[in-house]
Amino acid sequence: MPSRDMMARGGALVALYCHSKSFATSVIRVNVVSKDIFPWIEDELAALISREHSNRLAKDIALRQFLSTMLWFRRILVQDLAVIFTQNPHALIFKYAPFNSPSFRNFAASSTAAIDAAEETARLAFQNLPQHLVASLQGALATQNLAFERERQNYHNEMALMRNEPGQMKTLLELVTGTKRVKRAHGNLTEGLSDGFSELTVTTDNSAPKYPTPPLFDTADMPFDMFPPDPALDAFIAASFTHPNMPMPATSPPTSTQAAVLHTPVLPLPSTTPPLSTLTPGSPEERQQFYFQRYGAEHFRKHSPEWVDGNWLPRYKYSSVDVIWEYWVEWKEGVDGFISVEELTTTWGAKWRRNIPALKNENTRRMRVICTPVSGARLLRLFRDVVIAAAANYP
Repeated sequence: MPSRDMMARGGALVALYCHSKSFATSVIRVNVVSKDIFPWIEDELAALISREHSNRLAKDIALRQFLSTMLWFRRILVQDLAVIFTQNPHALIFKYAPFNSPSFRNFAASSTAAIDAAEETARLAFQNLPQHLVASLQGALATQNLAFERERQNYHNEMALMRNEPGQMKTLLELVTGTKRVKRAHGNLTEGLSDGFSELTVTTDNSAPKYPTPPLFDTADMPFDMFPPDPALDAFIAASFTHPNMPMPATSPPTSTQAAVLHTPVLPLPSTTPPLSTLTPGSPEERQQFYFQRYGAEHFRKHSPEWVDGNWLPRYKYSSVDVIWEYWVEWKEGVDGFISVEELTTTWGAKWRRNIPALKNENTRRMRVICTPVSGARLLRLFRDVVIAAAANYP
């Protein structure tokens, strides 16, 4: 593994090659050695270009970026090994091709002078800069390194927590649902798990003052008609939540006037919350007016809805996106004056896609992006991929 000093000297070598007169010669030497590493890249890249010229639908962005990244990796590999060769020429890797070839050894031998010249150029450049500018640059680099180390440590802590959570959760479940033998076997293990699952453990303080329990509210003297039954409200609730074929249990007024009872009709509630569209009974005009008030007449009419199975069903086709964050904009806010996809799914479920295969496949593909949490480590990986692609396009 190369040290930080080797990596810094390798970066100086690259900087010198980009600004010296021998840049063309250095690139030729790198290319001569590099073609023995991943020799299939050029052939695959030429084949891809040929396919794209013959058929405009054959454009493969992922393959092109992959090949460009491999070219960039190959160049960096040769340059880093050239620096390592000057430090440890007897390493085992330098006994095998292409790193035992004369062209590579000549390239590595010339790297020492190139690195020294680059370091001297950088030192002279810093000497000619004002002192406060040098200090600010060094401070910015130090701050960036500290931030990177802090992010890396947080990533490792998150990974360690994710590895420990399943075992801790299993232990807690065994303590809650297990037998007495299992609980005795675990002993006081819950004390060590309180840090990871503080919200699952409840502690009591025996030293807290004990207050007498207040008496229950006496409702004997409360007038019975304080909450009178409302037949119209009962009928509306029954029509909204019960099946048409399910009989509505009859409610009878209480016979005793000595106990105050809140009038609550006994209704068979559904096991799951029904879609919003099923809670708005009425004619097509009434439902249309309801959607106009909820989403606006202009937005709702733009979907060209049709009356299907007693409900207005909108039409929508996913828009084409150029950048990945437009997926979230279309999902949360909507684009081009249309209702957002989240509202369509909340109100009509999957019915608005009308079982069309193209819409179903596109929904599955986009939900993988929308429902995936983006952590700090993932943002770093995305930033790294962008940097690699930019370096490959601008060698």
